[in-house]
Amino acid sequence: MKQTSLQVDERSAIVFSKVCTRLYLATIGVLWLDVLYRQIGLRQPVTEFMDIAILLTANVILAIAAILYLGGVTIPRFRVSLVAGFYAISVTAGTVFWLAKDPTAALGKLLTVASISGILILLYLLVALLGIKATNKRLEE
Repeated sequence: MKQTSLQVDERSAIVFSKVCTRLYLATIGVLWLDVLYRQIGLRQPVTEFMDIAILLTANVILAIAAILYLGGVTIPRFRVSLVAGFYAISVTAGTVFWLAKDPTAALGKLLTVASISGILILLYLLVALLGIKATNKRLEE
């Protein structure tokens, strides 16, 4: 492993990681609640909070991809039932979101939600495979 000028012992790294994780989750949670409040509570048009929604969505998608890539999640852990469960949860969450926003349009958006969820899960599996290859390559060095 490469030595860097900033050496941190293992306990400090774990504490730092826990603090960063909790602050990240709190920030994402507050942004998520803000978007829901503006959309459902205040009935604001999407254009008034689109910047926050895009930032939130991109941040969560990229964070999951980074965890899969850098975390070295092994593919044998990915059972078909687990992937299908994540897919079902994401489609259900998207459908519930559309039901809360506009009950008449929810079924019409089901195909869109299902296809976007499927594409994201396939991309996550690809990123996890690339992460495993990168981790194995680093371990060989």
